[in-house]
Amino acid sequence: MARGPARACAGSGKAWGALEPLYATRAEVCSASLPRRIAAFVRLVRSGGYSERSFWTFGPRAMQKDAVLGVLLAPLVRRFGHESSRTDRACHRGQACPAPGEAVAA
Repeated sequence: MARGPARACAGSGKAWGALEPLYATRAEVCSASLPRRIAAFVRLVRSGGYSERSFWTFGPRAMQKDAVLGVLLAPLVRRFGHESSRTDRACHRGQACPAPGEAVAA
């Protein structure tokens, strides 16, 4: 009886180990230079990272998001995403932004 759970744990460990390079490559899709983002996206596609055949993949919806938000629009997402809003004097976290026409508090 002990062999069944042990075998299942070993199989799960193997699957998680296979996910590590997929997640590292997916992070590169959103953070590297354009040629490296394209190359990382192609590596994910070729390795089956977006396949529907396995439970341990990202799936086709993630492929669409990565292609658009990662490969094509990553610089804009980085520029206008959460990181750039920290330095916006009009909109600080925890404070409401003024409505159009209202004065901004100094």
